[in-house]
Amino acid sequence: MKVIDLLNKIANGEIPEKIKYKETLYSYTKDIDYESENDNFLFDDRICICPEDLNDEVEIIEEPQEHKIPKKITMRADMVGDINNKIENLNINQIAIEDKINEIIDYLEEKNE
Repeated sequence: MKVIDLLNKIANGEIPEKIKYKETLYSYTKDIDYESENDNFLFDDRICICPEDLNDEVEIIEEPQEHKIPKKITMRADMVGDINNKIENLNINQIAIEDKINEIIDYLEEKNE
């Protein structure tokens, strides 16, 4: 894709985390720019200086997303009293919370298979 297409993706909220431009890897920063390991910024340092670079090719580097499903929980005795005191007015107990969280984990594990 071209740099101008990358800018359009960013404008549409589709922000790739890592890209490769002219053999240099860049990571997205929250300042709406890409930073290399050498502390150079793609848009501030390269594109602003050379607008003709907007037609250069840029490669989106896809990293495998690793979604770790947490292990099932068992609340410790010291946590139970504190939690039950805080949620007493909601009429929910520790076992119901634990069961619901474990149900969600089961669902996620099933979807992940």
